[in-house]
Amino acid sequence: MKKITPKIIFYVAIIFFVLACLIFFWLYKDIKHKDQVARELEQNLETENDKIANMQSLVKLLENTQEERQAIDSHFINSLNIVPLFNFFENSAPLVGAVAEVMSVDVPKNNENSDLTMDINAKGSFESLYKFLMLIENSPYDLEVVFMDIKKESSNTAGQEWQADLKIRLISFIQ
Repeated sequence: MKKITPKIIFYVAIIFFVLACLIFFWLYKDIKHKDQVARELEQNLETENDKIANMQSLVKLLENTQEERQAIDSHFINSLNIVPLFNFFENSAPLVGAVAEVMSVDVPKNNENSDLTMDINAKGSFESLYKFLMLIENSPYDLEVVFMDIKKESSNTAGQEWQADLKIRLISFIQ
């Protein structure tokens, strides 16, 4: 059996020390790399959490402003749904004692003219026609009376019947 000399122990210790240093540096680099990856993941997580918070805030804002958006949307009429406008004229006239009928509608083609025009015929007493015009003026839609012709239909003093022919332009029209 060979005798273990201090020289052999020294070389073994040096080899063990170098090996321990190599393992230490390898573990240090591995920990440093994993720390970098963890920081990137944490940053990505914070970004995603911010996006989720922004989306939740947007959803809450949309819910809180729903009534205001409906009011704004009801102000505008598009070419696919002009029926509420006709209903407005025909349903508001009886409220003041008049009868109104939409005679014709001119829907603009392409971008030729961005305003919709309508011919409306209304009948009733002078007072009811005046109130009907006030309703048109105070309507939720942006309307302009382009032409108006009011004439007395009959000479009966008991039931004076007046007729108004109106040409109205809808300014708040979206194609």
